Amino acid sequence: MTPRTASFIVRSCFVVLSVMVLGIAVSQWLGLSLRQSLLISLPLAFFTSSVITMWAMALAGARGNKTGQLMIMLGIELLLVPLASAAAIAAYFIERQQ
Repeated sequence: MTPRTASFIVRSCFVVLSVMVLGIAVSQWLGLSLRQSLLISLPLAFFTSSVITMWAMALAGARGNKTGQLMIMLGIELLLVPLASAAAIAAYFIERQQ
């Protein structure tokens, strides 16, 4: 993995997490429950991740045979699905206990 690819991955993860945190913060500021906040911010994070993955595909295609970067981004996106599901389940149980 080249330093440029590693930098791209770190920046992409930071952008996705920032979108998710911003979505939670704004929806909490609007007075929504934690469960509602997660249900709003998780699709935003998935959409952002998908856009970044499509951008990585375009970059990989423009540079020639750079499929490693694409595979890493797809792997990160696949890892986000169980993490987001676990966060939604945790939010449900946290809200249920209150």
